Amino acid sequence: MDRAELWHEGEYGPLLSAVPGSETGGAANRLGSYIPGGMERRPGATTVRLDPTEGDAQGSRAEPPVNRGPRRVALAGRPACAVRAADAAQSRRRVRQLVEPQHPAGPPRFKKRGTHLSVPFPGQSIAVRVLNHRWGQVRLPKIGWIRFRLSRPLGGEVRNATVSHDALGWHVSFGVATAERPAAANGLPGCGVDFGVACSAFVSDESAPRHMTSTLSAGERRRLLSLERRKARQLRWAKRHNAGRYSKRLHRSISEIAKLRARQARRRADFTHKFTTDVAKRHGWVAIENLRVVAMTASAAGSVEVPGHNIRQKATLNRAILDNAPGERRRQLAYKTRRFGSELRLVAPAGTSQTCAACGHRDPASRPGCGRVFACTACGYQAHADANAARNIEALAAGQAVNRTRSHPRVARPSSRMREPLGSVV
Repeated sequence: MDRAELWHEGEYGPLLSAVPGSETGGAANRLGSYIPGGMERRPGATTVRLDPTEGDAQGSRAEPPVNRGPRRVALAGRPACAVRAADAAQSRRRVRQLVEPQHPAGPPRFKKRGTHLSVPFPGQSIAVRVLNHRWGQVRLPKIGWIRFRLSRPLGGEVRNATVSHDALGWHVSFGVATAERPAAANGLPGCGVDFGVACSAFVSDESAPRHMTSTLSAGERRRLLSLERRKARQLRWAKRHNAGRYSKRLHRSISEIAKLRARQARRRADFTHKFTTDVAKRHGWVAIENLRVVAMTASAAGSVEVPGHNIRQKATLNRAILDNAPGERRRQLAYKTRRFGSELRLVAPAGTSQTCAACGHRDPASRPGCGRVFACTACGYQAHADANAARNIEALAAGQAVNRTRSHPRVARPSSRMREPLGSVV
């Protein structure tokens, strides 16, 4: 065997005493890492049963080995809980020694357990085969062949795979080397796109806005509100009467909320992908505003010295802006325009909603109130406010020259994981 799987019979975890591996000669009681729950593994050792009362084949007790490094702890005669405590303390000491107080990166930030569960696999340790146009199988180490829903063709050589879990179940994603080059220019006319809140998007050469349907139905919104209130009551009870420990009902409430949020995110992503693909396919270049989403969605709470105003209204506006995902649309347009022979152009957002697309006069009074009508105070031109902004964006981007020194723009170099050895595809 190439790995040792050690199990315990003690009250406080594995009682660590072991014999040398019969095939490799390595000491089985020298382990570099642990798996919670009393399971210890180490490459290059045979399967042994740990019992401090039993020694080797002659009945003598194994001597504890010498500790030669920070990751190789002498474990003989020590329970797993003590090993974990010693390993954690040693890790904290090493972090304090390595982290510089004045370093701009700051200390490491550890992720909370359960926030996002994902396991990456390199390409040489997996294999993928396609069963039909709907289903495929992937072979994972220590697990074997697992069937998955083939939502789209792989379209290249598999470099790696990542198995993840969210509120809606288990998923697998593949890193694929496609050797895809940017397509030649399609020669189609360009357009300007204005992202909004009341109107999800307005394309300059269209007469009607693109509306994203509500990501949650009325019944789902009522259920989400009920679940949030139930969660607040259960949290308050846990802090007052249960020493902060979460009950099973509280865990169930959190799981139900996560399912609704995940369903909402999938619907939002579905509209975003369909919209960006359609716009990139039908235009030679696409112009959007260079929005600073982080600054736009900053909180209005202020500080103790200078308190903010209309905090709840600003929070509602922030949620509406983020629900339309302007940053994700820009990211998708950046690679889809190259794929379909188009180009993404960014313009400054200042004044696009206050400038008349007919005469060029800029006046904040041309936008009376918060309505959807733009009425120019100089020439009397009237139009949908988002349509007027989209035409201004198109006019600003039309004068941008294409700055290229080669036939194809430079493609970003793939990450190190994308250069891993290939996995087999059947």
